[in-house]
Amino acid sequence: MAHFRGTVQGNRNSTSRLGSKKSGLTTTANGWKVGIKVEAHQSHNSTGHEEDIFHVYLTSGSDTGVDPGCEREKLIGSFSSKDLSKDIRIFNHWPGNDDYEDI
Repeated sequence: MAHFRGTVQGNRNSTSRLGSKKSGLTTTANGWKVGIKVEAHQSHNSTGHEEDIFHVYLTSGSDTGVDPGCEREKLIGSFSSKDLSKDIRIFNHWPGNDDYEDI
């Protein structure tokens, strides 16, 4: 049975895909040199209760070549419903900038 739902809209009609607690769901959105990937899965928290976890990755996009010294993907953050009640800090990193931004 479906537990996760992903949607996409491009030049054509929107579409969706489903994932179960067992299969999870992985979605990507890519430019040529940069992209994003989100993995959704079910996990057990420290008290043994089930919770949905989302891992967000910055990726090298659709281009198969990766610039020397660059990783193909980097974990940006992992989130669950408990994060909706907290301030979240996003790390903005590019050459010359190592700042955090509160959202």
